[in-house]
Amino acid sequence: MLAFCSFVSLLLVVITLLLRIKSKDMGTDIACFRLGGVHVVPITCPKIAREVLKKQDKNFLSRPLTFASHAISYEYKDAVLAPFGDQWMKMRKRADEADNLRSYIYNLIARGSSSTSGLANVDVRHVARHYYGNGIRRLVFGQRYFGEPQPDGGPGPMEVEHMDASFTLLGLLFSFCVSDYLPCLLGLDLDDHEKIIKEAITKVDRLHNMVIEER
Repeated sequence: MLAFCSFVSLLLVVITLLLRIKSKDMGTDIACFRLGGVHVVPITCPKIAREVLKKQDKNFLSRPLTFASHAISYEYKDAVLAPFGDQWMKMRKRADEADNLRSYIYNLIARGSSSTSGLANVDVRHVARHYYGNGIRRLVFGQRYFGEPQPDGGPGPMEVEHMDASFTLLGLLFSFCVSDYLPCLLGLDLDDHEKIIKEAITKVDRLHNMVIEER
């Protein structure tokens, strides 16, 4: 049994070398071979490999099913090794938001560096808040923006309004309110608690309904 396993391991190394030699003999940097029931596409050119990963990712997005990829990704719970499917699409949205966050921060830094002071200020709280908001909107509505996408990848006026209203509601969710302890005062709104909550809910509902009614 040990000898058989050693033979298989050696055979895999030989097959890899043979595929590379065969591609070289064919005068191509990319080829397709069928090994058993699996199509193998060896690429020897770094330029083509980058194009596959960036420009042609949709055509090669379904990763091969192997024991190693299954174990390393904890049963394909990530976006890198998972085969194409619902889990892959869900995780890809999270990865897209990370890419968008990086581009937005880069644009903020580039804009600040080109100013007269030459300094770039990045509000981490602002960036983190809208990274969270983008992820939720992509998950719920399948889109990052309520309005037109911004050139720098950042939030527009409606996205800022949406996040401000959402965090206002979160901040007041379990805050102190007189009417919670004295129900007879409900409606008098002595501390403007009810007014602030209703206004924030109205803003959130208006923005959500824009997307819902379009569908």
